[in-house]
Amino acid sequence: MRAVWVAGGMLALRALMAGQDGSISGSVFDAAGSPVARVELELANASGVVRDTLSGPDGRFAIRELAEGTYMLRGRLAGFRPFEREVDYRGGDTRMGILRMEVDSRLMVCGGNVEPLLLQSPGVVSGTVKDVSDADAAGASVLLANGRGKFWKSTVNATGHFQLSGVPAGEYDLVVTLAGFKKLNKKIVVSATGLVGLALRLDVLPPSDEDRIHLHQ
Repeated sequence: MRAVWVAGGMLALRALMAGQDGSISGSVFDAAGSPVARVELELANASGVVRDTLSGPDGRFAIRELAEGTYMLRGRLAGFRPFEREVDYRGGDTRMGILRMEVDSRLMVCGGNVEPLLLQSPGVVSGTVKDVSDADAAGASVLLANGRGKFWKSTVNATGHFQLSGVPAGEYDLVVTLAGFKKLNKKIVVSATGLVGLALRLDVLPPSDEDRIHLHQ
């Protein structure tokens, strides 16, 4: 009887350990197909929140060391609608694929602050910024201005993507800057549903006269 109990106990322990060695993972993207970084993700069960994490620059996340059971995965980020997904975790690695976040139409990002949007429906302006060698221009600053004192700002992420949320329809000046590159100025027209898929390129700054003198010395 003792041998049977020990064997059964070992099997149960191994099953528990196997569950805790696995993970729940996935990626968070917006409606335009761009990865969304720094989404606050919580995994909860009937006892409350058991694990939390943030999505990375590429939108990916992984939550590890879990016991088997039913969980609720919640995600939230300012400017987007929060989401919930039920997960029936049975050990191993559970991949949830791509989770989509929708822009919260009740909010407008203006000058870096989140304000209520009362008069106009917002859209999303998103795209990529690369240099002439087709490398991602990570860290570039993207500024959108309407000429009436309103502006929206974003920073290009590690995969070359940027997104500006809560942009009403209209004409705008788009300015992209990055150290070592020429400033990019572009006029764009944003529709009521936004403008996605912008492909922007930065040209390298030519060497200055001082740089040329140093090169020839």
